[in-house]
Amino acid sequence: VLPKQLRVEEVSFSYGDSPRKILDSASLTVRPGEKVASVGLNGAGKTTLLKLMCGLLTPTEGKIFVGEAPLDGETLSARKCARLTLMAGCFELAAAPGMKLPHVEWNVEMDVAAARTVLERWHTGMVWCGWELGAQVITGRTLPMLPAGHPVRRAYELHGSAAGRPSWDLLTVQHACCPDCELTSEGEAGTVTMDGEGATSFRANEGGAHRVLRLKCAPERIAEELDGWLLRGGRARA
Repeated sequence: VLPKQLRVEEVSFSYGDSPRKILDSASLTVRPGEKVASVGLNGAGKTTLLKLMCGLLTPTEGKIFVGEAPLDGETLSARKCARLTLMAGCFELAAAPGMKLPHVEWNVEMDVAAARTVLERWHTGMVWCGWELGAQVITGRTLPMLPAGHPVRRAYELHGSAAGRPSWDLLTVQHACCPDCELTSEGEAGTVTMDGEGATSFRANEGGAHRVLRLKCAPERIAEELDGWLLRGGRARA
């Protein structure tokens, strides 16, 4: 929970010497007590924005403030974050036929060094939604009830199928916003480790700062609830 207002002012960012701006003059204000989700297409800059807000990256242009004080580095995340809920890693050995094990989850695979940095330097508890959870929960089958052109329906049409798609991000956001609801729960305390290739593993230990998310009910029941949330965001057709 933020003790003070977080303000992103005209922040731009490019990786290395690339002329391409991942973010271009982005501005955002988050007030104490607010819950904010970062959503968008792959490559839109969501993760980059969060890394900037956590102090893991430094803006190419612009500034970030907590209250009226500009902050950089890890100080920013230390002041604004009580806990990190993230969609990353894979913690179960069961996999689809032909899948190579251990499975390196896509978010980690895109930048193993950055993922290891977050894991090693993050200062609060971490709740991990592993690949295997979202793969079980298929949402989007009821979205044809929404009007043609509705952004949620269109997103599933572009990046899923008529049979729906896995719900990695939805489960992560659901638990972050409603950790005590009936759909998911946190496993025992322990420690997540990550090897040089990005494969993750979890070992239980008393006092550990990490927990791995678990499903509390059948995947079909969870998918029905999540689909209901998606439909309530737009006007369903009769």
